[in-house]
Amino acid sequence: AKTFDRYRACSSLKGVRPRRPMSALTVESALEAAGEEDLSLVTQLVARERGLESIDGACADGLVNLQVLSLSHNRFRALDRFDAFRGLAELNLNFNAIGSLEGLNAPRLAKLFLSNNRLTSLAGLAGRFPKLHTLCVYRNHIGELRGALDSLRACAKLRALDLDGNPCARCRGYKHHSLRALGRLA
Repeated sequence: AKTFDRYRACSSLKGVRPRRPMSALTVESALEAAGEEDLSLVTQLVARERGLESIDGACADGLVNLQVLSLSHNRFRALDRFDAFRGLAELNLNFNAIGSLEGLNAPRLAKLFLSNNRLTSLAGLAGRFPKLHTLCVYRNHIGELRGALDSLRACAKLRALDLDGNPCARCRGYKHHSLRALGRLA
């Protein structure tokens, strides 16, 4: 009943229609979300709460100038086709179901937001993101603090880190250990 009421409330607004859930970000949906006519012109893309689980290959390949991508509150489980986003500087994948960083290769990435996902480790982070200065992995399933900090040591530009809400943050002296291992944090 609530869904119907919400639909009726939305449909009564002139020109507003409720978003349809979709499973893949396509060329068409990316162009609509960005308000552009050509994928190569898109530098920022926000497609939140769209029920997305994947990115169509043609869409990923066409977003050659993408710098900022926000796909929060969707249903991504893996980062398939994210290797196409090599120019990405900021990525927001909060509130998805991502369990691994495998598939993400963005050497220009400076800000990475992966809160409320299913990450169990930060393995593979080291060396892949030389410009990373902000990492937020709040409320995942990262259990081993030492392993997480070892992975983060290779991120020389890292200045902001949020590991709170993970099992490793319940370790006695978690913040002290983090600051000691990564003294460059602000």
